[in-house]
Amino acid sequence: DLTNFGVVDGGVEVAGDNGAATTITLAGGNTVKISADQTVAALTIDANDALTTTAMTLDVDNDSALGIITADIETIQIDAGSAALSLAALDMDANDAAVTYVGLGNLTATDVDTGSLKMTTGGLSAVKVNAIDGTLVIDATNDVTLTDAMTAQNDITITADDITLTTVTDSNAGTLADDLVLTATNDISLTTASTQDNITLTAGQDVTTTTLTADNDIVITTTNDAAVGTVTADAGDITISAREIDGTGVTATAGNVTLTATDDTGTKT
Repeated sequence: DLTNFGVVDGGVEVAGDNGAATTITLAGGNTVKISADQTVAALTIDANDALTTTAMTLDVDNDSALGIITADIETIQIDAGSAALSLAALDMDANDAAVTYVGLGNLTATDVDTGSLKMTTGGLSAVKVNAIDGTLVIDATNDVTLTDAMTAQNDITITADDITLTTVTDSNAGTLADDLVLTATNDISLTTASTQDNITLTAGQDVTTTTLTADNDIVITTTNDAAVGTVTADAGDITISAREIDGTGVTATAGNVTLTATDDTGTKT
């Protein structure tokens, strides 16, 4: 417990493998540098205060086999430098923490749980990503791949080389500010997206989806092919532009459907 030391000049460094589940309790405003792999158990960073404005910076240069947990921290800055990291779980949704992650290397994780998330990274490979109390923004140089659900209370915005997602939902359906925006240099593969007010998919190559459901507009734009499965807009329009469009059903319940295929020989809806 380092609380009585206040804000430590130069920060606090985890320079060795703790070898067991470890909790570091220290005052908000500190920087914690993780400079050694944590191979056995999770590392917990706890501000242990009753404030609602506590901030902490994590300087993460090394892996953590069972993840990093935070408590009593409302704003978290993670600086990953140029390292490619494997961090298992980032369990940071306590206190609806607003998490900013900045790194040049790829991040591999299992679950990423935050209040809100703004991530700038080389790439992301994860199982689940969850922002329980805000927006979710990922700006990746390389690929973003999830094997399970992505959930946010508000907008989800992802920019990457290739984007591969399974289930994407917003947990605040019915409001007018919850959009899903995916922009890929190459391909977008999205199995299911639902309860978003607007869905916008823009790809330099192919778009492949199974089921899309939006309260308002759905816009899909790709220079190559769009295989879209079932697309439903409850109160808005559907606009799809591609070289070829394949789909099993495109329905705008109270709006218009516009399909534009530059090569209509392979178009079917």
